[in-house]
Amino acid sequence: MPGDEQRRISKTYIAAFLEATLKGRREYLTLVQDWRRGRGWLPDTIYINRYQVASYVPLATFQEDADITTTTAPGGHMAAENLSIWHEGRIPWRGGDRDYNGVFLGWNRANGAPAASYTITLPEDAAVKWRLGKGSTVELSVAALDEDAPLPGKKKKDDKSKADEKKKKTDRESPDFTIELVTRDGVTATAPVSRFAAIPPPLKEKFTKLDLMENVAYEKDWEPVLQTVRAPLSAFQSAGGKSFNPEKLSVVRLKFDRTATAVICVSGVGFGQEEP
Repeated sequence: MPGDEQRRISKTYIAAFLEATLKGRREYLTLVQDWRRGRGWLPDTIYINRYQVASYVPLATFQEDADITTTTAPGGHMAAENLSIWHEGRIPWRGGDRDYNGVFLGWNRANGAPAASYTITLPEDAAVKWRLGKGSTVELSVAALDEDAPLPGKKKKDDKSKADEKKKKTDRESPDFTIELVTRDGVTATAPVSRFAAIPPPLKEKFTKLDLMENVAYEKDWEPVLQTVRAPLSAFQSAGGKSFNPEKLSVVRLKFDRTATAVICVSGVGFGQEEP
């Protein structure tokens, strides 16, 4: 990237931060929440945002135990349907790991097959306890992985050498899926993830000119880079004209119906509040 474009990005973000913190202009925080709010000021490249408010309440951090069906918030439950990959574990760097966990979800939708889904049921009365309302947000930290998901019921071929994997060139697309919210009285409201944030495909980079040094020092040419998705509950639309009441929220479901196949890592799911 040319130096003047790098400086343009720095000036834009530093100015937005100073306007928000020193002058109290909270509207500038929308830039650090979603780079697309400053599209007219920024060069054309890939951006990734990480953002979390002090009011954030974790529903699932995947750190508490070895049971993939339990949430961090006591009393919650997780389940999956039609996924070909579902496990929790350390989130990797190029070499080693980040010393904290995430959940790894992969799907490969065959023609005519139902969409895969990952469902998190909130603890009883959590919506009331956490004071969820129209000003609340459901938040995810998500990264796309440079991996193939087998069809459900199939296993990954493990007879390929690392060299074969290195030679394989696959253009990954930006994964998109639907966030589905369900209340205790059965009302369902949905919105696509892409409405709130663009989850980039795996970002690949070569740091050196020598393949041998690259393989030894960095092992891979990519690593998970997490993007924050902050979805205001007020932005979700319910079907059939029924009223969606966030105070009755009982289920958060990720429905993988918009991208045919992908593997993602989620490092956290929780709730926050929109900026005033």
